[in-house]
Amino acid sequence: MAAPAGGPDTTGRGVHVVLPGDIDDPGAPSGGNSYDRRICAGLGERGWPVREHPVPGAWPHPDPADRAELAGLLAALPDDAVVLLDGLIASTVPDLLVPHARRLRLVVLVHLPLDDEAEARALATARASSPPASGPAVSWWPAIRCSPTGSGPRLRG
Repeated sequence: MAAPAGGPDTTGRGVHVVLPGDIDDPGAPSGGNSYDRRICAGLGERGWPVREHPVPGAWPHPDPADRAELAGLLAALPDDAVVLLDGLIASTVPDLLVPHARRLRLVVLVHLPLDDEAEARALATARASSPPASGPAVSWWPAIRCSPTGSGPRLRG
């Protein structure tokens, strides 16, 4: 897919988006799911091939089987892949992100901050990833909380 005029050159590159398994369940609508859908649509409109990976589970409270499925998904992604993770998923599993922090370009989409220790470790893992496109991506209202200075967004890439 060619990049739109004036847009980034994403030829041959896609983004893997890790989403809650119930993202399209009409019985469980949420602002976060709508936000994820808008992000995926916007990436596609800007020339990014989007590969969605819904993962089952009661996020942000996954059981061991849900964690194992996510771990398998992350392990199967190709090296240097751009991976956008829904914040309710990533924020609770920093231990699953750490082994992939240097191999994948992890971006945590923070829409509804949990403000707990696990989330802080997940965001630190994304920030510490070596590729320049890695880190947290935030909607406007948690931007100050995710910024290392507390003064605004810390978005790279």
